[in-house]
Amino acid sequence: MIMVVRRKLQTAKPLAIWRSGFALSLLAQILVLRQMWQGRFWLLSRDVETFQGLWYLHTAAKVTFVLALALLFCAVVERRFNQPALLSRRWIWALSLLHIGALMALMGILPTLPTVSHDPQMTAGEMWRYPATSLLFLGWQGTAVMLIAPHSLITGLRLRTSAFVLCAMVSAVILFANNRALVDILRAVVENSTLSLAVAFYSWFGEVQPVLSLRDGAPLLAAPNFAILIGAPCAGYQGMLASATIMGGLIMLEWPRLRHGRAVILGLAAIGGIFVLNALRIALLFYIGVRFSPKMALDGFHSYAGTLSLLLVVGVAMLALQCRGLRQANHVQTISGRLARNDRGDVEAGNLILPLALYLGLGMVTGLFIAGFDWTYPLLATGGLVLLVVWRAEVQREFLGEGRAAAVAMGVLIYGLWLAMVPANPQADATFAVALNSVPLSVMLGWVIFRLIGFCLVVPVLEELAFRGGLMRLMAGKLGLLTGPRAAALMALALSSLSFGVMHMDVLAGTVAGAGFGLLVLQNGRAGNAIIAHVVTNSLLGTTAILRGHWSLF
Repeated sequence: MIMVVRRKLQTAKPLAIWRSGFALSLLAQILVLRQMWQGRFWLLSRDVETFQGLWYLHTAAKVTFVLALALLFCAVVERRFNQPALLSRRWIWALSLLHIGALMALMGILPTLPTVSHDPQMTAGEMWRYPATSLLFLGWQGTAVMLIAPHSLITGLRLRTSAFVLCAMVSAVILFANNRALVDILRAVVENSTLSLAVAFYSWFGEVQPVLSLRDGAPLLAAPNFAILIGAPCAGYQGMLASATIMGGLIMLEWPRLRHGRAVILGLAAIGGIFVLNALRIALLFYIGVRFSPKMALDGFHSYAGTLSLLLVVGVAMLALQCRGLRQANHVQTISGRLARNDRGDVEAGNLILPLALYLGLGMVTGLFIAGFDWTYPLLATGGLVLLVVWRAEVQREFLGEGRAAAVAMGVLIYGLWLAMVPANPQADATFAVALNSVPLSVMLGWVIFRLIGFCLVVPVLEELAFRGGLMRLMAGKLGLLTGPRAAALMALALSSLSFGVMHMDVLAGTVAGAGFGLLVLQNGRAGNAIIAHVVTNSLLGTTAILRGHWSLF
């Protein structure tokens, strides 16, 4: 027995050394290819029909490259280089030769592609270089993953997970497209139907007959005193695509425990719900602009109605997936202990995310009626305080553990980084000051006090409960089924931080702040220290806004 273990250790060490060396060589290869790739594909960005298919192939190669980097990251973090390989030794040598061949071919063909500084003219016979480069790049990254990935890295992957990843990749390619053929087809189909339904909705409550025309290829809905131009984001296909991706992923991950036909019908109903609500949103937007105030329609209703409808439909559909009518009848008897624990974790994570969702929903509802300065904020802050009282037990549980000094230091650090990355906006500061000075002193003081309560207490607690308490744990649990605990925790930190950043006007600053708060959660698994750090950061920002008049930081 001792000899067998010793022999395994002896074979594992060279394998780990070989994989580590190969990983370093991959890093060098990526840097070289990135330098050679720079500016070589700019021609595909031109809105020319000849380049449509080539552009999608090029984008697909970049999306799969991100997945390949994720696999490499998991292998490094989980220290799996000494585990059994995905392929036998004979296949490893063959793939190594293919990998080197693909690399050499790439280095040979990339310099032949035109750059901005060179003549962009290419004959039809020379266009083969673009698909050849993308296919070689796919081959290069595919052989790299198969060479470096241990067998255990893909253990646990299922067909439904792979299908979900494929749907996400297709969605990413479509969403990244601007003025592309596929997007134009989707937009034309959805846009025409949406406008017809919107006009039908408007006829129920509208008094002025709208005039529908085209301006620069975009539909224009006009009345004597108000008009709206239906841009690409307003057409509705992006919301339908987002809901399809979310619902498709949820259904695929829950597939063994669902009644398949009913689950598919629910997913299609969610997509249809987004379509109907988007048409109703356009009709109401036009009605508010014509009947009440164009400023209220554009600054309030237009800014929040689309996101609110998406959250509403997806939220209701997620709750419906938990109903008995959509679950397998024998699920309770056959479910394993591991899946039962995951279900409990999902419920706990959802319970921590729910208060922020309710708070955002309340903010969107009040935002529908904003025309200029947001004087309704005290209502939102009061609603947030009510949510804190209702969820006080969950908040208290997050403060188990130590490290309060580190939390305060992190809050001060993020405050400094935020000031450096998001400077004050003088124009916004002036607009803010004019609005506050236009009301009596008592009203101004009352509004500022509620703003401080919301900004320095309500928002930090609710956001940390949701992002670091719920979302980060939920992602770590799901990713842990596919990778290991270390990689799952770090990937959950990165994804939750990026999600947090997307919620802010400055995505980079929000992502950096989210990463700082998330690092505190890695210490003890609780969001209490992240809440303290967030409170410190926002309190310092609020104090700076009041003392220096930098109201835009608010």
